[in-house]
Amino acid sequence: MAFELFNDGKHICLMFSNLADEGDSELVQANQFLIVHDGNGILLDPGGVLSYNELFIGMSKYFPPKQLKHVFAPHADPDIIALLPRWLNGSNTTLLISRI
Repeated sequence: MAFELFNDGKHICLMFSNLADEGDSELVQANQFLIVHDGNGILLDPGGVLSYNELFIGMSKYFPPKQLKHVFAPHADPDIIALLPRWLNGSNTTLLISRI
């Protein structure tokens, strides 16, 4: 589900939450954020495998996912980076991640 945190027509910030079935005992819920400014998009915390389809569909209502300019992963935990191969192979995005 997408929540608009800010939208002035030129700049939008969305939070995506509860993207996977909470009945799965192995599930780690995480929030993904999409920021779009002047037609450029960045996805923060690309998320785990179970959230990809819902995130892709939800993002599509606001911004073409294949046109992401950046994907930002603040750290390399699986709930954050498990989907990186899908985003990197499915778009022309650049990965931003710390060196540590």
